[in-house]
Amino acid sequence: MKNLKLKMLTAAITLTAISASAQEEKPEQKKWNFGFHLGSDQFYTGKAPSNPFNYQLDNTHSYKMGILAERNLNEKSSVTLGLNYNLYFQKSSTQYNGFGRSGGRTLDNYFDLDIQYNRYLVKNLNYFVGTNVSFQRGHSNYGGGGGSNDGIGFSVQGKATDFNVGLNTGLKYTLNPKSKFKVEPYVMMGVNAFSKEKEEVIFTPSNQTQQHTLSNFYTRFGVNFKF
Repeated sequence: MKNLKLKMLTAAITLTAISASAQEEKPEQKKWNFGFHLGSDQFYTGKAPSNPFNYQLDNTHSYKMGILAERNLNEKSSVTLGLNYNLYFQKSSTQYNGFGRSGGRTLDNYFDLDIQYNRYLVKNLNYFVGTNVSFQRGHSNYGGGGGSNDGIGFSVQGKATDFNVGLNTGLKYTLNPKSKFKVEPYVMMGVNAFSKEKEEVIFTPSNQTQQHTLSNFYTRFGVNFKF
């Protein structure tokens, strides 16, 4: 009986020692991750009002690059901050009197800030919700127009806001979670408070005035590189 008690006591001490050793060897979770980001936002045309030139704003997308910092709250959640620079083409087109559609584009740029809350779902897959704030200096400081040989014409004036804010959600997938340099592609969809592009178009000689906008809905595809 004494031998049995001694064996049980020895086993308990051994298990306690092994458990303590495992806890000591378990690496501490990093509080911060840093990295950079590449991606693209997609903006979609709204339904254009009927007009003599079939004038409309066209779909466009940005070329996005930026830096990010991620704060790990616990094993299953984190917060990401990202500052991005974007290049994109502002596009519009017309189709008059049976001719093919023709258009033009202007290269522009803007900055935006992402704030995202990330939550672990299943292996390597995270769900996130967030907000995006963008700034485009002098966004509406442009004008233009066109006309035809029969005296019909139009003029365009930019009316979009310099600031915009939106809500978004999406999924992130970590390709190599055990690596020190992690690659994380993601997809996102969101809604902005204001249209990405907004124009006032006046047609002559009728003086018909219209508002043309891109949809408030947008999508994004991107990749985070974290270390």
